Amino acid sequence: MSVMIPRNSRIPIKKREIFCTGLDNQPRISFPVYEGESTIPKQNNLLGKFVLDGIPSVPAGEAEFEVWFDIDANGILSVSAEDMSTGQKKGITIHKTVTEKL
Repeated sequence: MSVMIPRNSRIPIKKREIFCTGLDNQPRISFPVYEGESTIPKQNNLLGKFVLDGIPSVPAGEAEFEVWFDIDANGILSVSAEDMSTGQKKGITIHKTVTEKL
């Protein structure tokens, strides 16, 4: 797991990183989106996830994905991933929620 946007980063902000498959002939890849700074997923807050299906059958590490994290001026997080070999793209948008205590 990677920290894509460090705590206290100024917004708006965009970050891009390239990831690849970890298994031979991996047909899909899941992109969980967490809030937190730990490299251990269960120590962070899961905000959402999405899956890219239909990845071509290739050896581990050959299928590459361009992943974008974008937080706009309103605090809305958009995460997208594109399979660089097929152009298939999916993503998720996460809106900030405010809980008001009475």
